[in-house]
Amino acid sequence: MAESQSNRPKRGAEPSSKKGRGKTTTLGKVVRWLLIVILAGALAVTVAGFIFYERAELPDVNAEFDTQTTRLYFRDGQTELGQLAVQNRTVVGFEQMPQSIKDAVVAAEDRTFWTNQGVDLKGLTRAAWGIVRNQEIVGGGSTITQQYIKIRYLTSEQTLTRKLNELALAVKMNKAETKEDVLSGYLNTIYFGRGAYGIQAAADSFFGVDAADLTLPQSVALAAVINQPSALDPANGEQARQALLERYNYVLDGMVELGTITQADHDEYYNQLPEFPDISSDNVYGGPNGFLIKMATDELEANGFTPEQINGGGLTIITTIDYEMQQAAVDAAQSTIAEAVANGRPDADPNGLHAGLASIEVGTGQILALYGGADYVSNSRNWATTPRYAASTFKVWGAVAGLRNGFGLQSTLQGSTYTPTGDTVPVHNDSGYNYGTVTLLKSITDSINTAFVDLVSRIPNGTEELIRAANDGGLPEDPSWAPQANRMVLGEGEVTALDNATGFATLANNGVRNETHIVAEVRDANGNVIHSGNTEGERTIEEDVTRDLTYALSQAVAGSTSNAVGGRAVAGKTGTEGVQVGLQQGVSETLTRAAWLVGYTKQIATSVVMVAGDAGNDNLDVYGPGGSTFYGAGYPTQVWNAYMARAVDGMEYLPFDAPANIQPTVKNTLPAASATPQAPSSTQDEPTSEAPATTVEATTEAPITQGPPTTEPPTGTLAPPTTEAPAATAPAGWPSGVPWPGGGRPS
Repeated sequence: MAESQSNRPKRGAEPSSKKGRGKTTTLGKVVRWLLIVILAGALAVTVAGFIFYERAELPDVNAEFDTQTTRLYFRDGQTELGQLAVQNRTVVGFEQMPQSIKDAVVAAEDRTFWTNQGVDLKGLTRAAWGIVRNQEIVGGGSTITQQYIKIRYLTSEQTLTRKLNELALAVKMNKAETKEDVLSGYLNTIYFGRGAYGIQAAADSFFGVDAADLTLPQSVALAAVINQPSALDPANGEQARQALLERYNYVLDGMVELGTITQADHDEYYNQLPEFPDISSDNVYGGPNGFLIKMATDELEANGFTPEQINGGGLTIITTIDYEMQQAAVDAAQSTIAEAVANGRPDADPNGLHAGLASIEVGTGQILALYGGADYVSNSRNWATTPRYAASTFKVWGAVAGLRNGFGLQSTLQGSTYTPTGDTVPVHNDSGYNYGTVTLLKSITDSINTAFVDLVSRIPNGTEELIRAANDGGLPEDPSWAPQANRMVLGEGEVTALDNATGFATLANNGVRNETHIVAEVRDANGNVIHSGNTEGERTIEEDVTRDLTYALSQAVAGSTSNAVGGRAVAGKTGTEGVQVGLQQGVSETLTRAAWLVGYTKQIATSVVMVAGDAGNDNLDVYGPGGSTFYGAGYPTQVWNAYMARAVDGMEYLPFDAPANIQPTVKNTLPAASATPQAPSSTQDEPTSEAPATTVEATTEAPITQGPPTTEPPTGTLAPPTTEAPAATAPAGWPSGVPWPGGGRPS
């Protein structure tokens, strides 16, 4: 029977058994090549791994892990002021760590730790997939051994080379060290947050206990926080607390899985974080002492020390600060501020009044005490080193310039309102008081504005001589000094309390200036002295000038300041700086912006300034007694008295050297002046207990002999005197222990 045509193969068609043979051949080739590529890749990885493994060596420990804590001390070398460290760490032995923290960290960070070879293959697979997908290391798969190596020896750089090096070193470390040693190193190295490195610092920072005393839930919480220290710190808010709780439960689950806690323990602590006590941050810069530490480190950097040396060099830094005097400074400033706030106006900002105090040892330049503020961390502005208006404290440099240029304490000056030649604005004293013709001695003791402007006006190149005198005393020139002309002597330029103390210490040292410093000595980690503060002095002001000026300044502060130092010889100057502001209907008001007392004994020079507001330019009068005017002779004097009473306790009674010229030749004698009352000046005078004089007055120390009148006419225009007498009684709320000196607005 003939074969059916329909079953016969078509011409040109291949038999069914040969269909797709070409496709199969092509696919086979692709598979073969793919296998070759995979095998080649695996071989390459193996070779690369072998090379990395053979070449990998542990580098030196990262610098921050090889640092030592630097310690600062008060001047006795025994009382600690603070510590500086790159990392807050205290290493503890493996046996001092509770089993709970060891188990919790393994459950949190590497559940295969006790059995792996330093690396986790599953984790490596995840990391490799990250490389393929994102062309970068995205984390995951790191064992405790790897983390330890990365943190202590390598970097966190996300590169393939670093990752391969890390893997090779992890395998090597696993063979070279015991698991206990690795876990111990890890727990002493890892960062837990709150500035704490290692389990000992973490136990203290989070729970206020030693690592050995951690409870199970505390250990679990610390193990949980390692994953993201900031985001999981419960102190950072409710969101962080909830995130920590989730991680905390994860760690408990892992501990049950590993058999390191029972199900009963798990259930007891599950979903319940331990209590986190309110632990104040151990910030080395916190409180008033933070200003001292900052000044010491700044001074060392200025002397060539690097921040790395200072913070991690294991140095011993002995400061010049006397512990007892520093406590006296803090107490005096803070108690007086509290009193002023309590007695001031109801609308006064309770945090707006500030004091700066600087106390220097005469003859060495060492800072004995310094108060820059209540807390460096909350407000780092140091009020002892912030320039403020010098007010009448600057008049001492006008006196130095005058005594250098032929004037003596008994030379006479204009004590009444007048308009200097070439000027259009009259110079006047507080409340328009007119004193007539006065001696330089009386001008100093009563802080008479007109007399000092007259004095500088009559000195050749007076303003330049004034600046030179201040510079010679130790006050660096400030930009605010520039265009003040003759009125700069009234203190409209700015100085710091520390610089003012430096200048007055030069006067106390009879014109020998010392370099002011806060670091007495630095020793390296081996105990070798590598730096010493300079205590050598240099004569910058003539001795007879300073002796005469000290005599005059001792008259200016006789009374409460002398009593405060137990009747010791004391000299000084107050100052109150005010500015006129316009009010409605053309009425003006004078606001006080800075108040001072700077004074010295033979051994200590101390400067106190008080200001108000964030920038120190607000009105101090809102803190005045009963809301009245804020004087340098008030609260600043109270701070000075309270501090110095404790600072000089036990010190020898030393008199000042006698003035060089008790009865010097009078350079100029002017006729008595007359004037009409004027508005208060921008720099005000001290209150005195006597009425303004119209004739030259003698002191009780020695008679004053005036020379014959000169034919030189008065400089400027004078006006008739006023008859207003100074106030006789203190205003309500005047600081306790500070006698009211009477008179008008003090400077």
